[in-house]
Amino acid sequence: MKQRAFVSAAAAILGTFLATAPLSAQVRFKAGESTAERAEQLKAKGWAEVETGFFQKRTAGRIEHVALAPEGMPRAIAGLRGQYARLLERNKKSPSPELAKALRAMKQTLGKLTRMPAQPLAAQGWGCNLDVGSNAWAYPENNYVVGIGAGHHYSDCYTGEAYASAYVSSSSGSQFHAAFDWGQNVDVASGLTNDGPPPCHSEGYGYGYDYDLGVFVDSFASNDTCGQ
Repeated sequence: MKQRAFVSAAAAILGTFLATAPLSAQVRFKAGESTAERAEQLKAKGWAEVETGFFQKRTAGRIEHVALAPEGMPRAIAGLRGQYARLLERNKKSPSPELAKALRAMKQTLGKLTRMPAQPLAAQGWGCNLDVGSNAWAYPENNYVVGIGAGHHYSDCYTGEAYASAYVSSSSGSQFHAAFDWGQNVDVASGLTNDGPPPCHSEGYGYGYDYDLGVFVDSFASNDTCGQ
């Protein structure tokens, strides 16, 4: 069994994929748009508003969300808490520095989301452009499985955060990798492959958010098919 992190022998494959694949969950809002205007834009692009301010898209093996403050944030927080619980359980079974790093990053994000003001600047007809997005892939490829996550944030006014993680496993073992950054213009990505024997599993997760402008976007993908 060979497990290779994104920065190792698999970097050429995963790096090319990340460089050429667009963010599947991406929102771009212009300065001065209200929360209501942003919601209408999302609906026009095929996002389903499952609750007020909380939008969702589903494709094969992937689920994605966009949350607009204030109404959509409780659902975003609940979803992120679910991801946190998954990592916490894995860290209890098999502690690692990477899992500990990801748990700290997520805990920090959860703290900020729960303290988000009831009326973020976005709800007041804010004056900043925003581009925030994420992507996740999990699939079999040749004789291995792949997990990739990506997160992105850009604003010409405020800083934001981006997170990405990948998880792969087989009967021979598992591996996890995460990346996290903050700033006005940040991109993070994480990827892993595993060519161990079945049963196989891979996951990718990514998110990007802007506290001041009240937007959270995330993507999660999972796969249980082994490579051939």
